[in-house]
Parts: sequence; structure tokens; C-alpha cells
Amino acid sequence: MIQTMTQETPPWLAQLVQIPTQSDPQFPSPAEIARIKQQDQLDTFEALFEPAIDALSGGTSITKFLSMDHRQPHPGQFMRWLKADPDRYRQYLYARDIAAELISNDIIGIADGTDNPLEDVARSKLRVDARKVMMSFDNKERFTTTTKIDVSSHQTIDVTAAMAPALSRAKEMQRLARERMAMDGTISDVVPRRVLEDMADPDPTDPDGAGEDD
Repeated sequence: MIQTMTQETPPWLAQLVQIPTQSDPQFPSPAEIARIKQQDQLDTFEALFEPAIDALSGGTSITKFLSMDHRQPHPGQFMRWLKADPDRYRQYLYARDIAAELISNDIIGIADGTDNPLEDVARSKLRVDARKVMMSFDNKERFTTTTKIDVSSHQTIDVTAAMAPALSRAKEMQRLARERMAMDGTISDVVPRRVLEDMADPDPTDPDGAGEDD
């Protein structure tokens, strides 16, 4: 006969070993996970902002600076976050203005070939032109060449000389019409006399130059 023996934990052992009883672990919901990721991204941007502005002032672009961070933040998202705050964006523009001043100091060295004497002339010109474009983007008033035309003064333009050929042709047409009328007695209204008189000597009291009808 086989006897079945049940093993129970002795009372003295149960007092030494407390077996924890836990319910199933609670995993965060998708919404909570998204919130945690967003907060982590904001914390990353806050931590990177000051170093990014310092790097930008020294001539390093935001994209290049972010690419060197081990967290690999997205440049577009970082810029949207930056521009959402007026104070952050003001600091960003000021840093770009400083960078433009530094870039302007590099142009002479590139053009003279002191930074790389063996560089091709076309390549040096491309580097200079690219820096000029970037400088004009950052500070148009300082680094863009503009031509100003003063149109505030009152000027009188004489169109008599320009109208002289047309007036001469009109008189010739009137002369030919008169000759035809004398030959066959017909009436021609090619150019009315009043029109010729107005073209030759417009009425100074009539601003429209129309006058009254005959």
C-alpha cells in the first residue's frame, strides 16, 4: 500500500521565508507611453537649447549640432519647439546674427587663399558666394547690396517731342482729306479740326484736355 504524504512548510520556516503575493503587473497605457515620450523629448530639447545656441553663435548649424548628440533629436521638431516660444526664437536669431559676423571675417581668408593655398579658384569662389548668401539671409540690412532710387521729388516730363510724329501724320491726313473733298465734294472725318487743335495746343484750363464739343 502506497501512502501519499503532503509536504507542508514547517511553521518555523514559514516565519523566516515570506513568499510575496503580488497581483499582475500594471503596464502603462498607449496614451501614457505617448505622454512619457513627449515629456522626454521636451526635456531633451530644454537640455540642448543653450548648448545649441552657443554652437550656432560659433558657426555650427543646428542640424550639425543635433546630429552629434547621442539621443539623435529630430532637427525639424527641435526647430518647431524653438519657434513656438518668442524668447527662444529671439535668442536663435541673435545667435545667427553673431554667426554672420564671424562668417564675414572668414571671406577674406578664403578669397586670398590663406586658409587653403592649393584650393581651386572656382571652389573658393563657391565658398565665398555661399557665405554671402547665408549672411544676407541672417542680416539683409547689413550684408545685402541694394540700389535706392529717389522718386519723391516732383518731375515734369515733356511728351511734346514724342507726340510730334503723330501730330505730323494727323495733319497730313487732314490735308489729303481736304484735297479729296475739293475734288469730288465728299465729306471726310479722318481727323477733325478740333482734335488737331487740341493736340497742337491743349487748353491749359481743361485738365483732361477734352474741351467742349463743337
